[in-house]
Amino acid sequence: IKTASPPPRLRNSRALSAKFCPGDYTGKAPTNKCAGYLDCKNGKPDSTVQPCASGTQFDVKTRTCTWPDSVTCKTGDDLLVQLGQAKGGGGNKDDDGGKEEVSKFCPPRFTGRAPTTKCRGYVDCKNGKEGLSANCPLNTSFNMMVHQCQFDLDECQMMGD
Repeated sequence: IKTASPPPRLRNSRALSAKFCPGDYTGKAPTNKCAGYLDCKNGKPDSTVQPCASGTQFDVKTRTCTWPDSVTCKTGDDLLVQLGQAKGGGGNKDDDGGKEEVSKFCPPRFTGRAPTTKCRGYVDCKNGKEGLSANCPLNTSFNMMVHQCQFDLDECQMMGD
């Protein structure tokens, strides 16, 4: 007679805690190379590791898996520095003086799809912040007027043009 296995537990909870859930951090924390994330509560893992889809990485700022070119991957204590939650040690050499990061493609306060360089794709914008992006299929370009990729687009119209 077989007995039921106990429910799965977080493996190596202490190791995960030290590596990915720094200090008393509460929130989603990226794993190795931001290939996934786990929930942290008061500096301890509160979930199993959730992998991101192939070709994407976890972005702690948007709390989603997205394209790697829009992710600054930091883990452990570096995560606290990135989020401005580091304790002590004075200033942060990456501090931008309180200025918000300016989007390359999304105008301030814009929500919707914005074309990327040479209209080869688009990025989803939410209140002026970049989200997921996509490349258009071969021989198509993003048409800002209809918000989709189309064949035979004569001219690339970028936001702000």
